[in-house]
Amino acid sequence: MLEEALAIGMRLQHDSPGRTTLMLTGELSKYKEKNQDFVSGEVFNVVRDKPLMTENSLYRLLGVGPLAILRTLLKIQRRRRCVDRELAIIRPDVLIVFEDRVVDPEMIWLERAERMGIPALLIRYAASSAESDAWSRKNRMSHSLERGPLAPVRRLFARRYPAHALNFGMGAQLFFSFWDSVALALAGMARTNPWVAGGGRVTNAALQGDIDFDEASQLSGCDERFQITGQPSWDKMADLAQQKYRLREMGEISGVPVLICALPQWGEHLQLAWQDHIKKIEQLSALLERSGCKVVLSLHPKTQREIYQPIADRYNLQISDHPLSVILPGADLFIASWSSTLRWAAMLGIPSVNLDWAQQRYTLFSRLTSLPTSEGPEDLGPLLSRLVDNASIRQSLGEGLKEESSAYGSVDGQAGQRILSLIKNIVARGNHG
Repeated sequence: MLEEALAIGMRLQHDSPGRTTLMLTGELSKYKEKNQDFVSGEVFNVVRDKPLMTENSLYRLLGVGPLAILRTLLKIQRRRRCVDRELAIIRPDVLIVFEDRVVDPEMIWLERAERMGIPALLIRYAASSAESDAWSRKNRMSHSLERGPLAPVRRLFARRYPAHALNFGMGAQLFFSFWDSVALALAGMARTNPWVAGGGRVTNAALQGDIDFDEASQLSGCDERFQITGQPSWDKMADLAQQKYRLREMGEISGVPVLICALPQWGEHLQLAWQDHIKKIEQLSALLERSGCKVVLSLHPKTQREIYQPIADRYNLQISDHPLSVILPGADLFIASWSSTLRWAAMLGIPSVNLDWAQQRYTLFSRLTSLPTSEGPEDLGPLLSRLVDNASIRQSLGEGLKEESSAYGSVDGQAGQRILSLIKNIVARGNHG
């Protein structure tokens, strides 16, 4: 998210008059970067939000049962006052967000901006789908309209706010927990479509490709809101991929294949029990060590490195200090588990493997018919051997994925320009509104 904000912020600073304010809020309010240029204000006007509540015993008590409604309402009211103060000081022409389905802070920022007549743009930075959102909620009784003693009450809420309910073949579910759903309704913030990225209080949503547009359009019935642009960070990937192509043409790239693995977050995303997650990460690491490749692990920005560093050390694997968008163009082979980064690799023509070790069986990459899927540790070893030992197989796989990837987006170096044009149009409409 921060990488996308920096990329589009730099474009705005370079191509548009005015000042770009980078609001580090939510989890990013505690973010520390080695390169402090943007934090110092030399590039952006940077504002750090402050957390509203601490995890004390009273706060935890208010999270139990119906008391959670009170906790969420208190959080909303306190955040509203903070946001109102910031908006009055900054007075933006447009508010840019990268998520519109998190109650605090994004939904509150969007609600207050709308109240003040400030248009908003969502730039989608990840590729979760309604299918994956439903899968992650399928065992949560607090979301189910079919299970538990409160199911009839949840169904009453769903009749009042039908956009909050969805059945994706895993049972009818609410997007938010029931208590948070009630709190949103009481706060006047439930008139959104949370199953759609861009279904909140935004003027427009910048999506990655046709796949995202088709789903958003189908679930929301609101075609005119969504625009296909790609992600701002894709432009850097396009430049780096071109550099790799030139070096390869000059014969300056040689040696063992470079394998990059976006380490799965099965445990963090509650897709597997934690002990099963760690066991599978150990099995994956052992297979990567034996692959014969130079292996680089890329951790999700929210991942705690200290958990995985000992595993990486045990299997002689390197954890990258750089964002995946920077190192991915240099890969000869890529591995991830149902990650939006598999789209990136396909668009770059990088041979890839999808790990479905949690048996999710999404249809997310149905258009990538060339993408091999590993069902477990037992089949990954032979698959890696074929790909590592035969450069022509890797080349054929990469070419097939690139050809099939057009529905997911295009790494053409123009995403930032498309988003900048969309921002200018939004501001122009707002000034004439």
